Amino acid sequence: MVEEALSNVARHTSASQAAVTIGVRQHKLLITVDDDGSGKATDPKEGNGLRGMRERTAQLGGTVHAGPHGDRGWRVRAMIPLGEL
Repeated sequence: MVEEALSNVARHTSASQAAVTIGVRQHKLLITVDDDGSGKATDPKEGNGLRGMRERTAQLGGTVHAGPHGDRGWRVRAMIPLGEL
């Protein structure tokens, strides 16, 4: 997930920075990748990278959201249930 999101930052944005945050919230693994790029997709169609992240996360019962974030930038966030801790 992180590798694919960072690859997308490098390939598809004008970002100079990206931040990765990994944590646990409400029995879910939360993975967030934020960049400081333009906040606009270079291609409005969803590519193989995002599609693959969604498919792999769905197999684990989770979700992926991707889109513009804040005044600038792009966010990819995955939430994957962990079950009982």
